[in-house]
Amino acid sequence: MNNMFNELAGEKVRIVPMDRQHIQGLYDVGKDKMIWDHLPRNIYSLNDMESLVEEALNKKETGKECPFVVFLRENNQIVGSTRFLDISHPNKSLEIGWTWYSPSVWGTHINTECKYLLLTYCFETLKLIRVQFKTDEQNVRSQKAMKK
Repeated sequence: MNNMFNELAGEKVRIVPMDRQHIQGLYDVGKDKMIWDHLPRNIYSLNDMESLVEEALNKKETGKECPFVVFLRENNQIVGSTRFLDISHPNKSLEIGWTWYSPSVWGTHINTECKYLLLTYCFETLKLIRVQFKTDEQNVRSQKAMKK
């Protein structure tokens, strides 16, 4: 599953597989502490982001996760990240989670377009039969975004 993914492009975003070269860009857009309120870890430094990316890439190597970076097409700037989690080939299922964005795109249609691209890819290309969204139960903003 991880090796099949190159890039997804929508009207406003591009979703690309995460790589070590994205560490600085992810750190630059992930400095707002509100981003990390409902995620399992906080990012306070470039070293923290490097650790987060390395962990995500290690999980990608095991086949359990597949992390992505989200870019705005208009200026090729990173605006956040998302992942496929709990990938199960036998069950033809996965979760979409660990999603975070720069506050500059909160309340826009960026997340909606990303989820549409990911869901389309999951069902039409990967031929999965179940895709779930994952969020913290206290993350009301994220829950509202999923309902869209």
